[in-house]
Amino acid sequence: MSFRLVVLDMDGTLLTDKKTITPRTKIAIQKALQRGVKVVLATARPFCSARPFAEDLGLNTPLVCYNGALVRNMPDGELASQTPIPTAISAEMARFCQQRGLYMKVFGDDIFHVQTETEETLRYSPRYGVPYKAVGNMPEFIENRGLEPYSFVVHGHPEEIPGLKQEMEVLWSGEIIGDCPNEHAIHFTSSRTSKLEVVRNLAERWDISPEETLAIGNGGNDLGVILWAGLGIAVANSPDDLLAKADRVTASNNDEGVALALEEHLLLEGVA
Repeated sequence: MSFRLVVLDMDGTLLTDKKTITPRTKIAIQKALQRGVKVVLATARPFCSARPFAEDLGLNTPLVCYNGALVRNMPDGELASQTPIPTAISAEMARFCQQRGLYMKVFGDDIFHVQTETEETLRYSPRYGVPYKAVGNMPEFIENRGLEPYSFVVHGHPEEIPGLKQEMEVLWSGEIIGDCPNEHAIHFTSSRTSKLEVVRNLAERWDISPEETLAIGNGGNDLGVILWAGLGIAVANSPDDLLAKADRVTASNNDEGVALALEEHLLLEGVA
């Protein structure tokens, strides 16, 4: 199978737990680029958080951010598409979280807003390279600013996260969809977009078929792309459900799973 497009998730897939790209992985991606393969990063991260990695890899393909809610071209950062959560819906969500005493991070364009800063705020901001602003009353802030967030993140105790996700998706059915990258948080984005929707549109623009696409990921937000692609690969640190549905399983993000997959299935290196 000849692949012309590679789609890579970032956290837990391309990046190690230390949020780095290994030299071997970088070399594999650059070899793919030299062969004319298009490489697209599709992530839940904001643009400002993902851009340095795309620049380091020398990518000039659109950068898919916030699980598809924002797409910017590289290297100039020009807006390609945006599908935010409407202001009215976001304000209602904020009011719901406020009444429940839930910590929330509301993402605008390359900034996130919190009601008051917490230890999590102070950990997240430097780790992911995203500035923040404490705004006090979040529903009022959203309404007064007319804010249309690209991502609305809700934190809670692990035992309440599944039920909370379901409850909020029912309350705002048709408007939002949630993804749980870990047991402590739900990332809500507009239900009118997804990584798959954006990737499929890009592939059509480039006249690339699903069969010519190789996708690698580790989370529920990657499942659609992995099932759509001609070869969908899960890294070993993925949840059991994704491991069962992927076409192949590679090594974990900490064991250079992306490099191994590209070497075996695209570059044909190190194959007996």
